[in-house]
Amino acid sequence: MFSLVLFHLMACDDTLWPVAEPTGEGWCGVQSLLGGECLTCHSAASALGGLDLETDPTAVLTFTGPTGQAFVVPGDHASSFLYRKLAGTDLAAGEGTVMPPSGSPSAEILANLATWIDDGATIDTSCTGGGETPRFHPVGWADPDVHGTEAKLRTDATLVCTSCHGEALEGGTGPSCDTCHGSPVASDAWRTDCTFCHGEPGVSEAPPRQIDGALTSAGAAFPAHRIHTDDTTLATPFGCDTCHVEPTSVLSPGHLFIDDDTPGVAEVAMAQGTWDGASCTDTCHGAAAFPVTGTAGCGSCHSVAVVASLSGEHAEHANHAVTCDECHDSVTPANPGYTVTRPEQHMNGTVDITLPVEMTRNADGSCTGTCHLETHTNATW
Repeated sequence: MFSLVLFHLMACDDTLWPVAEPTGEGWCGVQSLLGGECLTCHSAASALGGLDLETDPTAVLTFTGPTGQAFVVPGDHASSFLYRKLAGTDLAAGEGTVMPPSGSPSAEILANLATWIDDGATIDTSCTGGGETPRFHPVGWADPDVHGTEAKLRTDATLVCTSCHGEALEGGTGPSCDTCHGSPVASDAWRTDCTFCHGEPGVSEAPPRQIDGALTSAGAAFPAHRIHTDDTTLATPFGCDTCHVEPTSVLSPGHLFIDDDTPGVAEVAMAQGTWDGASCTDTCHGAAAFPVTGTAGCGSCHSVAVVASLSGEHAEHANHAVTCDECHDSVTPANPGYTVTRPEQHMNGTVDITLPVEMTRNADGSCTGTCHLETHTNATW
């Protein structure tokens, strides 16, 4: 997936004005307006942009826009960012597009807002309640715990986001997802930014920080993501394509919106071996059972107890105390064990052999020369 809300809503709302339009005049009408469709994005649960109109609708009097514009300028509705944003008029660069995404309120609602501002934007404490606008998504949908989880699990395949927001998420019966995901200015850059949905911006695209907003690996399908994708002393990082079809955007086949009825989880497609969700063949870790905790030494994978089962003359050389680094210079002796000095040659699926300078490895796999104080002539391995 970075200070934006961890995962904004797929689109703020997809209802159209007028639907159960706000009622009342003056502040009562404005409060009814703010307590309706606006709460889809600006509720206590979501508070997109830091604006919570559910807890305190009077926050519009002190809140400022993305570049410091006053939401409400008492006596001057034309200079009030709230009015210009709802009317969709005179919006400058950096001020985004009309809100709500489904379009401006009716002329009557805007007229009441303008009159209230021009009359001094006073608060009428006798007003009670707020608007109640029917909507497809519930209030609080912007919370990543809500719609992030739904997008991830997609328990109903018929309600995939593209069914309302368009095959390219550029708008359909609902608005373009760019309207909110590109906040504060509509942009499609989020579509190709992996860390917008998961991972840590500037560090890694891999969890923790999951699509549902969780910041830890607890409950993750594969908690050890970062162990595999971060730099380590044992090996170079594994790319996403080792286990997944690596996407280039949110719309890439096999990613979030896939052409089948399975939940929208990351489909596993191992570059090597086979996996069916319950068992593995030709696994990455050999016969070892994972996960395990603690530190893995060389013997965890190259145990002396299994040397006899290794290829060729491994056992013979080990019995004569020939150290691994004499033929495999990706490691050097340490005390105890070894230190991996060439991580790029370690755990890469390839056996890298580098013989001493006095030795020659022949095409048939035999060797000639002096090694570990012994002279070989076409010695077979």
